Amino acid sequence: MATIKANKNKDGDVISYRVRACIGRDGYNKQIWRTCTIERPEGLTPKKEEKEVIRLAEAWEEEQKKDYALSGNSEKKVDKNKITFREFVNNNWIKDHVLDGTHSPSSVYFFKYMAEDLIEYFGDKKLRAIDGEAVKRYISYLNNEARTAVYDYPEVSKVSTRKASSGDVTITWPKYKDAISYKVTCNRGKASRYVFKPIGETTELSFVDSQATEGSKYIVKAKVKGEGEPYKKSTIQHHFATLRNIMEYARRFHYIDFDPCQDLSQKEKPHRDKKKVDFLAPKEAVRYMDCLKNEELFWRVFQNVLITTGLRRGEAVGLQWGDIDPEKLTITVQRNVTVDKDSESGYHIGNTKTGESRTVPISERLYKMLMALKADLENKLSEKDDDGNIVTQVSIFPNGFIFNRELDPYTPIYPSTPTRWQSDFVKRHNLPNVSPHDLRHTAATLALESGADLKQVQELLGHKDPSTTMAFYAGVTDEAKRRTVEGIESIING
Repeated sequence: MATIKANKNKDGDVISYRVRACIGRDGYNKQIWRTCTIERPEGLTPKKEEKEVIRLAEAWEEEQKKDYALSGNSEKKVDKNKITFREFVNNNWIKDHVLDGTHSPSSVYFFKYMAEDLIEYFGDKKLRAIDGEAVKRYISYLNNEARTAVYDYPEVSKVSTRKASSGDVTITWPKYKDAISYKVTCNRGKASRYVFKPIGETTELSFVDSQATEGSKYIVKAKVKGEGEPYKKSTIQHHFATLRNIMEYARRFHYIDFDPCQDLSQKEKPHRDKKKVDFLAPKEAVRYMDCLKNEELFWRVFQNVLITTGLRRGEAVGLQWGDIDPEKLTITVQRNVTVDKDSESGYHIGNTKTGESRTVPISERLYKMLMALKADLENKLSEKDDDGNIVTQVSIFPNGFIFNRELDPYTPIYPSTPTRWQSDFVKRHNLPNVSPHDLRHTAATLALESGADLKQVQELLGHKDPSTTMAFYAGVTDEAKRRTVEGIESIING
């Protein structure tokens, strides 16, 4: 039961009551206490005043217990009034939301990366103390003070070495001002070894080279944060979106009563610049395809898939032979391959960006190219005699990847490989500097040029929100705009 203590002024008159109550225990069985002040009720007799104060205290205590019961989980509750932004992000939001198994590795990496900057700014500020004004100040900081992370690597002077009887060499150096870490380069003729050494607490640091050889030379460089560039609008928008995600999650699970990001007006919320869509105009696309004719079959097919179907890069990489329907001349898009630096393979095979599969038509020309690619691969994998005759014919199963690692039909190519190849291709042929994703935009542009409406393009590209298609492709090319105006002219002027 709550304890009630009267607060008196210097004349000894009661002016208010201080209420203190234990509302539960945390994950370490430590009692959680809450306090509040109740103003003295006016116009009541002493007996009625006492009863009213007890009633208000009991109602408040019950409300606090219910509120605490909603916080955290049953195994390890926390005091919502005391939990800091850093604690909530690291122990709740990342563990229970970001790592809940529904996000791709690239999304997990993005959230963690954004969270680092947010934690650096809000730090150990109480989660419940972050209000709309604090969020507005953060946006102002991003706009005016925040800088991208840029590092310099100045060489540290006065590096000394000491060789032990075991042959180990100890390299020591003085602490460099404002250094974050150190890079020790051990030159052994043609071979070099790079080691990152964290900053210690002492004035001098050292590194032991247990593989030292005669003539090894050592250079120590400090890692120092330099003056970076101001954040781009898209970066600021990403930071705000992540903060909004954190605060909305905290609200849903009753750590806070409201999302402070909602206090900002629409004008005050960060907005990125309207994205400029890069694509190949019809004449440029014809020249691009003409340059592809002399490339190897593997990349001719990959590029044709992108430019005629509008698939995302990762969706094309994830295509398997079983996704092709030869009778209907369609491809079912149901996988997306993305980079995953933490996995052993370096990539992650997951669902499409929207989480839904879609069926995309292909031309008979593209179908024949795909079959030629499959036959070529099966021929390379088949066992041959000394005269080149096939002894054992290999057939690739439906779960084999269309765009696979060399002579490994069941492993997809690395997601960034098409980007590197295409970058080299456009340079060699002096073509517009378009990426694989720009070919997706090109597919949409050509579809609109050929008479498709926005709804059809939306279904082709797999956009979940029609406004995405509208924002990117409502205008397309000057030629298309001119034809529209000429069409109006022909109607009104007969």
